[in-house]
Amino acid sequence: MRALLWTAMALGLLALAVALTGCQSAEPTDTLAELDVATWQRQVDPYVGARCATLDCHGMAGRPLRIYSELGLRLRAELRDQPITAEEQRLNVESVAGLDPGVAAASHLLLRKPLALAAGGIAHKGTQIWASREDPGYRCLYGWMIATPDAAACSAAYELVKIPAATP
Repeated sequence: MRALLWTAMALGLLALAVALTGCQSAEPTDTLAELDVATWQRQVDPYVGARCATLDCHGMAGRPLRIYSELGLRLRAELRDQPITAEEQRLNVESVAGLDPGVAAASHLLLRKPLALAAGGIAHKGTQIWASREDPGYRCLYGWMIATPDAAACSAAYELVKIPAATP
């Protein structure tokens, strides 16, 4: 009888643990894919370069997430005023990959730092970038990170931050 009681209690505790674990996180648990440089170059880099790569943010050599861009940090001085190079874009992807290895995409620092605290983000020294996971910038980066690129989200995100062309 005592063994049956202990078994029933153990099963009850196990059921409670499973139920609580399932309710603790509303975040998706999509696996971080192998980060594709070609998609970064085509879709993600224009947005990230315009939004995050200023010299006072992630366009600084000493940052844990360092981003090269046409108007920010360059790999070599002679690249100033030149288009971003494939080598710089590859290094940007390597910087992202080394930022928070081994976590699910939705938990990655690249997505959580710019996200509003109310939407599941974490403290970001810069400003809040995305109010929710529905923001096109979030969807652009998230899609790239899970190997399901969202070109429309990347285009929409870039349109929100692009620098207007100078008029003559």
